[in-house]
Amino acid sequence: MAAVRIAAHAVGYPSIALATVLQFELWMRQKDAVGEWEPADDVDQGGITYKKTGG
Repeated sequence: MAAVRIAAHAVGYPSIALATVLQFELWMRQKDAVGEWEPADDVDQGGITYKKTGG
């Protein structure tokens, strides 16, 4: 964990360092620390959505 944190800071990704530390110290799963990305159903949709809307 410490090596990942140091390497992330060295290449300019402090958010990865923070997520790694939170994941390790709080016993979180990776998807709980950084979220879960899934492909959109509609290719033209774009953006960020919260749950599926519409019917």
